[in-house]
Amino acid sequence: MYLWITLSLALPAHAASPDPDWPDLFPVAGEPQNGFPSWYERFIHVMVNRSRADPPVDLAACINSGACPDGVCFPTPLPAMGWDYNLARAARFHAANLTATGCGMMHNSPCQLVSNISDLYPGSCDGSAACACSGGTASCSGGNDFASRLSLFGASPRAENIAWLGDPFDVFYAWLHENTSTGTCAWSMENGHRWNILGDAGTIGVGGQGGYTVQDFSYGGPSTKLVVGAHYPESGSSVDFYVSWYDTAAPSLATVDVDGTCTPMTVERGTGGNVVYKITQAVGAGCHRYAFVFKTSGGTRERFPSTGAFGIGCGEDWTVDPLAEGAGCDCTPSCDGRSCGDNGCGGSCGECTAPLTCSIAFACACPTGTEDCSGACADLQTDEAHCGTCGNACTGQQNCISGECSTDPEPDAGTDTDTDVDHEPGNAKGDDCSCRAGTSGSPAGGFPILLLLGVLGFLRVRSLPRRRTI
Repeated sequence: MYLWITLSLALPAHAASPDPDWPDLFPVAGEPQNGFPSWYERFIHVMVNRSRADPPVDLAACINSGACPDGVCFPTPLPAMGWDYNLARAARFHAANLTATGCGMMHNSPCQLVSNISDLYPGSCDGSAACACSGGTASCSGGNDFASRLSLFGASPRAENIAWLGDPFDVFYAWLHENTSTGTCAWSMENGHRWNILGDAGTIGVGGQGGYTVQDFSYGGPSTKLVVGAHYPESGSSVDFYVSWYDTAAPSLATVDVDGTCTPMTVERGTGGNVVYKITQAVGAGCHRYAFVFKTSGGTRERFPSTGAFGIGCGEDWTVDPLAEGAGCDCTPSCDGRSCGDNGCGGSCGECTAPLTCSIAFACACPTGTEDCSGACADLQTDEAHCGTCGNACTGQQNCISGECSTDPEPDAGTDTDTDVDHEPGNAKGDDCSCRAGTSGSPAGGFPILLLLGVLGFLRVRSLPRRRTI
């Protein structure tokens, strides 16, 4: 038996306009400020932007299992979320406060907080009742609600998620893939975590402390093009590097600099200027330093962190010591003869407009097995509008069979490898979402592989016993 108690909070939406002075909270990119964020907190943020870059991919397993029928309500990419220092402080304080007072998981504070808690935490106060609570004790009820708590830290409240402290993948997907009984496209007590992550908030602060993980959300948006990056797992001889890029166009250079050597990264999620890059790299034992080195489409250099470097197996997440930029860090992109695909430096030579895809010759072309018929990619063997040749349309009751118009019945449908999955019952607007797997226009096995990986991830999360989220 598995216990999943879900509850999340969100305030009524308003126009998503950032506070006029919110960029002042981001003087640098990536460098921890007073210890915020930690590796764990930074990676949870990466997971949020990874999901927002391509919600259908991240929700595919949950939708197909029937656990989140409202997943079809997120058919398109969403803007990346920026990091907010005050949200991060409020989130980690709440995790520490819940842990120190032993009051259990709740959105309200376990007591009325002292009015100057923002000045005390994390310096002279560790979140315990003696320094955090008015009167020095916690009754586990009657405390500040999450909105007033965030306000004490100088943050504008929008929403909040809470879970246990654990593996960041498990925690994140417990929120994102929570069970929902209805496909209604609206925030509810059942799907609130998912809708907070994929909602209209533009900034986030994550707090992981003691026994809890807290996400606090507000408005605004990213202030840097390299929004957030991290590695996973926290230590090991081989790690995955992830970084969120958010700009008007894809970068011309996309690399991770590990110990002074830059290696091109590839897009894992998203398209164009809203993407998450990933690379798996063996690093070996010992301490290793890294940073993400990118260039905009116009050649402007971007770095995350902007100074210093993150660490793997170093005992500290970040150091101010500069990281050398050696081989590969000044990669010169080349798109000669290419209209799409990789530019040799992890960047892009361009995007193809559907239904065209990027061929092995780095040209936008119709998928293998189809022909370009005035902008339509047609299978000349079966397309009744382009049977045998472009423009040759079958008439009346004719079918296109093996490139010829015929009145013979179509072949047995059992020989067709296409699979239609109709998710219409889960769409509150009544829109028809027909998702095709294994079509001639897809890379061989492409969608089923993504689906399988998602299913494995989903089963991994749901098999964890007696975890709580609110």
